[in-house]
Amino acid sequence: LQDNSHLLWYSSGDRIDLGGREMDWSINNMSEHVNDIYFCKSDYYRTICFEINITNLYLNTILASSQINELENSAVNDVLDEGDYKVMTLLERRINRNLSFNVSLSDNQYSKSAFNILKGILTSWYKEALSQEDAVSVKLLENFDSWFLNPKSSLYDALLVGKVKSMAKKVVLQLIGLVNEHGGEVIFGSCDKLVICCKKQEPDSAKEWIEFVLKSLGQSELFAWLDLSVSNCFCSMLWLDSNNYFGRIVNDQEP
Repeated sequence: LQDNSHLLWYSSGDRIDLGGREMDWSINNMSEHVNDIYFCKSDYYRTICFEINITNLYLNTILASSQINELENSAVNDVLDEGDYKVMTLLERRINRNLSFNVSLSDNQYSKSAFNILKGILTSWYKEALSQEDAVSVKLLENFDSWFLNPKSSLYDALLVGKVKSMAKKVVLQLIGLVNEHGGEVIFGSCDKLVICCKKQEPDSAKEWIEFVLKSLGQSELFAWLDLSVSNCFCSMLWLDSNNYFGRIVNDQEP
């Protein structure tokens, strides 16, 4: 912080120090305006579906911010396949609604210097974890998302969290688009989970497909720090929303 001539305000309360604007509810609750559910398509899916856990989304978002900035001026429908379903209109409506903050809370109001310092710290931890196999750095990286998002964290910054959450949407939308390009159909997408219909009937071929897709996604610089893992596999699925769905889990012992 000293090297970057950065002054740090440490707040022991649940509201960040904003130079007299601490009671401004909209600022302190800015991150809550960004919905963590990005896509949901209710339907009955007759082929094999996978539930994918997403971890380190916000860590990945900060470290891959350069790649995300390159996408700022590109339309979402360049990535998403509107031929399968009119996802562009739905996503645009949701994003615009969730990001329609008060004019005073524009993206330019978050501290860019704080963001860059945070990114530098995370980058140094990541290098230490790889080169020195430093257990402390590994533990710090593993717990970064939960600490960063927790309003009770001593260095919590609602404006910074809100900005990173809006950037994280772009990462997940890119995930959705690339899954569609590989022949899958995204049923649900959020900050911590994807549900994908792979349009295959046989478990073995479905397994090969999802392994190929996850490997392909892992090779992208945009998802370099993202951890994607299969948590469930369903023969078929009836989906309404994340709290209301039914699926028969594939049994590995079945022929």
